[in-house]
Amino acid sequence: MQDRKSLSGKITSSQPLAGKIAAVVILILIAAFFLFARLPVEIIAQQQQALRQVAAPSIDLHAPLPDFTQIHNIPERKEAFFQFLLPRIQQANQEILEARERILTLRHQIHQSSLSTEDALWLVLVAEHYRVPAENGFDGEFFNTLLRRVDIIPPSLVLAQAATESGWGTSRFAREGNNLFGEYCYVPGCGIVPSRRNPGARHEVARFKSPYDALLGYMTNLNRHDSYLSFRRHREQARQQTHSMKGERLAEGLIRYSERGQAYIRQIQSMIRHNSLARFDDPQVADTWISQTNTN
Repeated sequence: MQDRKSLSGKITSSQPLAGKIAAVVILILIAAFFLFARLPVEIIAQQQQALRQVAAPSIDLHAPLPDFTQIHNIPERKEAFFQFLLPRIQQANQEILEARERILTLRHQIHQSSLSTEDALWLVLVAEHYRVPAENGFDGEFFNTLLRRVDIIPPSLVLAQAATESGWGTSRFAREGNNLFGEYCYVPGCGIVPSRRNPGARHEVARFKSPYDALLGYMTNLNRHDSYLSFRRHREQARQQTHSMKGERLAEGLIRYSERGQAYIRQIQSMIRHNSLARFDDPQVADTWISQTNTN
Protein backbone atom coordinates (compact mmCIF):
# COMPACT_ATOMS: atom_id res chain seq x y z
CA MET A 1 0.00 0.00 0.00
CA GLN A 2 1.41 3.33 -0.99
CA ASP A 3 1.43 6.29 1.32
CA ARG A 4 0.15 9.56 0.01
CA LYS A 5 1.24 13.04 -0.88
CA SER A 6 3.04 15.03 1.80
CA LEU A 7 6.02 17.34 2.07
CA SER A 8 7.73 14.85 4.36
CA GLY A 9 7.67 12.23 1.63
CA LYS A 10 5.48 9.61 0.09
CA ILE A 11 6.69 6.37 1.57
CA THR A 12 5.68 3.05 0.11
CA SER A 13 6.02 -0.51 1.32
CA SER A 14 3.84 -3.31 2.58
CA GLN A 15 4.31 -4.68 6.05
CA PRO A 16 6.90 -7.50 5.82
CA LEU A 17 6.17 -11.02 6.96
CA ALA A 18 8.38 -10.46 10.00
CA GLY A 19 6.03 -7.72 11.09
CA LYS A 20 3.06 -10.07 11.00
CA ILE A 21 4.97 -12.66 13.01
CA ALA A 22 5.85 -9.97 15.51
CA ALA A 23 2.18 -9.04 15.71
CA VAL A 24 1.26 -12.60 16.65
CA VAL A 25 3.93 -12.62 19.36
CA ILE A 26 2.58 -9.33 20.69
CA LEU A 27 -0.92 -10.82 20.66
CA ILE A 28 0.16 -13.72 22.86
CA LEU A 29 1.72 -11.33 25.37
CA ILE A 30 -1.31 -9.05 25.38
CA ALA A 31 -3.77 -11.91 25.70
CA ALA A 32 -1.80 -13.19 28.70
CA PHE A 33 -1.82 -9.72 30.20
CA PHE A 34 -5.60 -9.43 29.99
CA LEU A 35 -6.14 -12.73 31.76
CA PHE A 36 -4.96 -10.97 34.90
CA ALA A 37 -5.72 -7.29 34.46
CA ARG A 38 -8.48 -4.93 33.45
CA LEU A 39 -8.08 -1.38 32.33
CA PRO A 40 -10.56 1.47 32.93
CA VAL A 41 -12.42 2.83 29.89
CA GLU A 42 -15.15 5.40 29.17
CA ILE A 43 -18.70 4.63 28.09
CA ILE A 44 -19.11 4.28 24.31
CA ALA A 45 -19.60 7.76 22.80
CA GLN A 46 -23.16 8.53 21.76
CA GLN A 47 -21.85 10.64 18.89
CA GLN A 48 -21.58 7.49 16.77
CA GLN A 49 -25.35 7.26 16.41
CA ALA A 50 -25.59 10.00 13.77
CA LEU A 51 -23.52 7.96 11.31
CA ARG A 52 -24.83 4.45 11.96
CA GLN A 53 -26.39 2.05 9.51
CA VAL A 54 -25.85 3.84 6.21
CA ALA A 55 -27.09 1.53 3.49
CA ALA A 56 -24.28 0.05 1.43
CA PRO A 57 -24.78 0.75 -2.28
CA SER A 58 -25.23 -2.16 -4.68
CA ILE A 59 -22.31 -1.40 -6.96
CA ASP A 60 -19.22 -3.06 -8.30
CA LEU A 61 -16.69 -1.44 -5.99
CA HIS A 62 -13.76 -2.39 -8.18
CA ALA A 63 -15.26 -1.27 -11.48
CA PRO A 64 -12.85 0.56 -13.80
CA LEU A 65 -12.81 4.33 -14.01
CA PRO A 66 -15.28 5.66 -16.60
CA ASP A 67 -13.83 7.65 -19.49
CA PHE A 68 -14.80 11.11 -18.28
CA THR A 69 -12.96 12.71 -21.20
CA GLN A 70 -15.89 11.64 -23.38
CA ILE A 71 -18.30 13.79 -21.37
CA HIS A 72 -17.78 17.24 -22.85
CA ASN A 73 -20.52 19.03 -20.95
CA ILE A 74 -18.82 20.14 -17.73
CA PRO A 75 -21.86 19.99 -15.40
CA GLU A 76 -22.66 16.52 -16.73
CA ARG A 77 -19.04 15.43 -16.24
CA LYS A 78 -19.09 16.66 -12.66
CA GLU A 79 -22.33 14.83 -11.88
CA ALA A 80 -20.99 11.64 -13.46
CA PHE A 81 -17.81 11.96 -11.40
CA PHE A 82 -19.77 12.38 -8.17
CA GLN A 83 -22.15 9.58 -9.13
CA PHE A 84 -19.24 7.20 -9.64
CA LEU A 85 -17.17 8.12 -6.60
CA LEU A 86 -19.71 8.98 -3.89
CA PRO A 87 -21.13 5.44 -3.43
CA ARG A 88 -17.58 4.15 -3.02
CA ILE A 89 -16.84 6.82 -0.43
CA GLN A 90 -20.00 5.82 1.42
CA GLN A 91 -18.96 2.17 1.43
CA ALA A 92 -15.37 2.86 2.53
CA ASN A 93 -16.56 5.14 5.32
CA GLN A 94 -19.08 2.56 6.46
CA GLU A 95 -16.36 -0.07 6.74
CA ILE A 96 -14.22 2.33 8.77
CA LEU A 97 -17.18 3.20 10.98
CA GLU A 98 -17.93 -0.46 11.68
CA ALA A 99 -14.31 -1.02 12.72
CA ARG A 100 -14.46 2.08 14.91
CA GLU A 101 -17.60 0.90 16.64
CA ARG A 102 -16.02 -2.47 17.34
CA ILE A 103 -13.03 -0.70 18.88
CA LEU A 104 -15.36 1.35 21.08
CA THR A 105 -17.17 -1.81 22.13
CA LEU A 106 -13.92 -3.58 23.01
CA ARG A 107 -12.68 -0.56 24.94
CA HIS A 108 -15.83 -0.69 27.04
CA GLN A 109 -15.64 -4.48 27.33
CA ILE A 110 -12.16 -4.38 28.82
CA HIS A 111 -13.62 -2.45 31.74
CA GLN A 112 -16.04 -5.30 32.37
CA SER A 113 -14.06 -8.42 31.52
CA SER A 114 -11.10 -9.80 29.61
CA LEU A 115 -10.95 -9.84 25.83
CA SER A 116 -11.25 -13.05 23.88
CA THR A 117 -8.23 -14.22 21.90
CA GLU A 118 -10.13 -13.44 18.69
CA ASP A 119 -10.85 -9.87 19.78
CA ALA A 120 -7.29 -9.31 20.97
CA LEU A 121 -5.91 -10.59 17.66
CA TRP A 122 -8.28 -8.34 15.71
CA LEU A 123 -7.15 -5.32 17.73
CA VAL A 124 -3.49 -6.13 17.13
CA LEU A 125 -4.02 -6.46 13.38
CA VAL A 126 -5.99 -3.21 13.17
CA ALA A 127 -3.33 -1.47 15.24
CA GLU A 128 -0.64 -2.80 12.92
CA HIS A 129 -2.51 -1.52 9.87
CA TYR A 130 -2.91 1.95 11.40
CA ARG A 131 0.61 1.91 12.84
CA VAL A 132 -0.44 2.18 16.47
CA PRO A 133 2.05 0.54 18.90
CA ALA A 134 0.53 -2.23 21.01
CA GLU A 135 3.63 -3.36 22.90
CA ASN A 136 2.39 -1.78 26.15
CA GLY A 137 -1.00 -3.43 26.03
CA PHE A 138 -4.45 -2.07 25.38
CA ASP A 139 -4.25 0.90 27.70
CA GLY A 140 -5.98 4.26 27.48
CA GLU A 141 -3.29 5.76 25.26
CA PHE A 142 -3.57 2.84 22.85
CA PHE A 143 -7.33 3.26 22.43
CA ASN A 144 -7.13 7.05 22.18
CA THR A 145 -4.54 6.87 19.43
CA LEU A 146 -6.37 4.10 17.58
CA LEU A 147 -9.71 5.91 17.69
CA ARG A 148 -8.03 9.10 16.46
CA ARG A 149 -6.90 7.15 13.40
CA VAL A 150 -9.84 4.85 12.73
CA ASP A 151 -12.43 7.38 11.64
CA ILE A 152 -14.22 8.47 8.50
CA ILE A 153 -13.23 11.11 5.96
CA PRO A 154 -16.03 13.59 5.10
CA PRO A 155 -17.25 12.88 1.54
CA SER A 156 -17.09 16.56 0.61
CA LEU A 157 -13.36 16.57 1.29
CA VAL A 158 -12.75 13.32 -0.59
CA LEU A 159 -14.69 14.52 -3.63
CA ALA A 160 -12.97 17.91 -3.66
CA GLN A 161 -9.49 16.41 -3.44
CA ALA A 162 -10.22 13.74 -6.04
CA ALA A 163 -11.59 16.32 -8.48
CA THR A 164 -8.63 18.63 -7.89
CA GLU A 165 -5.92 15.98 -8.07
CA SER A 166 -7.34 14.10 -11.07
CA GLY A 167 -8.92 16.87 -13.13
CA TRP A 168 -12.36 15.35 -12.61
CA GLY A 169 -11.00 11.92 -13.48
CA THR A 170 -9.44 12.99 -16.80
CA SER A 171 -5.74 13.22 -15.89
CA ARG A 172 -3.17 10.84 -17.35
CA PHE A 173 -2.53 9.30 -13.93
CA ALA A 174 -6.25 8.74 -13.32
CA ARG A 175 -6.78 7.14 -16.73
CA GLU A 176 -3.64 5.00 -16.78
CA GLY A 177 -3.24 4.21 -13.08
CA ASN A 178 -6.61 4.82 -11.38
CA ASN A 179 -4.79 7.43 -9.28
CA LEU A 180 -7.32 10.03 -8.18
CA PHE A 181 -5.43 11.59 -5.26
CA GLY A 182 -1.91 12.34 -6.43
CA GLU A 183 -0.37 9.40 -4.59
CA TYR A 184 3.35 8.83 -4.96
CA CYS A 185 5.42 5.68 -4.55
CA TYR A 186 9.18 5.18 -4.46
CA VAL A 187 9.93 1.63 -5.54
CA PRO A 188 11.15 1.57 -9.18
CA GLY A 189 8.33 0.39 -11.42
CA CYS A 190 5.62 0.90 -8.79
CA GLY A 191 3.78 3.49 -10.84
CA ILE A 192 3.97 5.99 -13.66
CA VAL A 193 7.02 8.21 -14.09
CA PRO A 194 5.95 11.88 -14.37
CA SER A 195 7.08 13.46 -17.61
CA ARG A 196 8.30 16.54 -15.73
CA ARG A 197 10.07 14.78 -12.88
CA ASN A 198 13.15 16.68 -11.73
CA PRO A 199 16.57 15.15 -12.44
CA GLY A 200 17.61 12.92 -9.55
CA ALA A 201 14.05 12.51 -8.25
CA ARG A 202 12.91 8.93 -7.79
CA HIS A 203 9.20 9.20 -7.08
CA GLU A 204 6.57 7.76 -9.37
CA VAL A 205 2.83 8.35 -9.43
CA ALA A 206 1.32 5.22 -7.89
CA ARG A 207 -0.71 2.83 -9.99
CA PHE A 208 -3.77 1.09 -8.49
CA LYS A 209 -5.86 -1.88 -9.58
CA SER A 210 -9.05 0.15 -9.33
CA PRO A 211 -10.27 3.61 -8.28
CA TYR A 212 -11.64 2.02 -5.11
CA ASP A 213 -8.17 0.76 -4.19
CA ALA A 214 -6.86 4.29 -4.68
CA LEU A 215 -9.65 5.60 -2.45
CA LEU A 216 -8.82 3.13 0.32
CA GLY A 217 -5.14 4.00 0.10
CA TYR A 218 -5.89 7.72 0.32
CA MET A 219 -8.09 7.24 3.37
CA THR A 220 -5.53 5.02 5.08
CA ASN A 221 -2.85 7.59 4.46
CA LEU A 222 -4.83 10.47 5.99
CA ASN A 223 -5.64 8.24 8.93
CA ARG A 224 -2.15 7.07 9.80
CA HIS A 225 0.63 9.15 8.22
CA ASP A 226 2.48 11.47 10.60
CA SER A 227 2.06 14.35 8.15
CA TYR A 228 -1.69 14.40 8.79
CA LEU A 229 -1.75 14.43 12.58
CA SER A 230 -3.16 17.96 12.36
CA PHE A 231 -6.01 16.68 10.19
CA ARG A 232 -6.80 13.94 12.70
CA ARG A 233 -6.75 16.38 15.61
CA HIS A 234 -9.13 18.70 13.74
CA ARG A 235 -11.43 15.72 13.18
CA GLU A 236 -11.22 14.59 16.79
CA GLN A 237 -12.08 18.08 18.00
CA ALA A 238 -15.01 18.30 15.58
CA ARG A 239 -16.40 15.02 16.90
CA GLN A 240 -16.12 16.13 20.49
CA GLN A 241 -17.72 19.52 19.88
CA THR A 242 -20.43 18.94 17.29
CA HIS A 243 -20.84 15.18 16.83
CA SER A 244 -20.40 15.78 13.08
CA MET A 245 -17.59 16.57 10.70
CA LYS A 246 -17.47 18.96 7.78
CA GLY A 247 -14.94 18.64 5.01
CA GLU A 248 -14.39 22.37 4.60
CA ARG A 249 -13.30 22.69 8.21
CA LEU A 250 -11.14 19.57 8.23
CA ALA A 251 -9.32 20.77 5.11
CA GLU A 252 -7.42 23.09 7.45
CA GLY A 253 -5.47 20.04 8.60
CA LEU A 254 -4.07 19.31 5.13
CA ILE A 255 -1.29 21.88 5.23
CA ARG A 256 1.25 19.16 4.37
CA TYR A 257 -0.72 17.44 1.62
CA SER A 258 0.66 19.76 -1.03
CA GLU A 259 3.73 21.95 -1.38
CA ARG A 260 1.28 24.78 -2.07
CA GLY A 261 0.28 24.78 1.60
CA GLN A 262 -2.47 27.28 2.41
CA ALA A 263 -3.16 27.97 -1.26
CA TYR A 264 -4.02 24.29 -1.71
CA ILE A 265 -6.29 24.33 1.33
CA ARG A 266 -8.13 27.39 -0.01
CA GLN A 267 -8.56 25.68 -3.36
CA ILE A 268 -10.09 22.58 -1.75
CA GLN A 269 -12.41 24.69 0.40
CA SER A 270 -13.47 26.69 -2.65
CA MET A 271 -14.15 23.47 -4.52
CA ILE A 272 -16.38 22.29 -1.69
CA ARG A 273 -18.35 25.54 -1.62
CA HIS A 274 -18.62 26.03 -5.39
CA ASN A 275 -19.96 22.51 -5.95
CA SER A 276 -22.17 22.39 -2.83
CA LEU A 277 -20.36 19.30 -1.62
CA ALA A 278 -21.06 19.88 2.08
CA ARG A 279 -24.51 18.34 1.58
CA PHE A 280 -22.86 14.95 1.08
CA ASP A 281 -21.36 15.03 4.56
CA ASP A 282 -24.81 13.99 5.78
CA PRO A 283 -24.91 10.21 5.10
CA GLN A 284 -28.68 10.18 4.60
CA VAL A 285 -28.56 13.07 2.11
CA ALA A 286 -25.75 11.37 0.22
CA ASP A 287 -27.62 8.06 0.15
CA THR A 288 -30.78 9.77 -1.12
CA TRP A 289 -28.83 11.60 -3.84
CA ILE A 290 -27.24 8.35 -4.98
CA SER A 291 -30.64 6.64 -5.20
CA GLN A 292 -32.19 9.52 -7.12
CA THR A 293 -29.38 9.84 -9.65
CA ASN A 294 -29.35 6.11 -10.26
CA THR A 295 -33.04 6.14 -11.14
CA ASN A 296 -32.90 9.17 -13.46
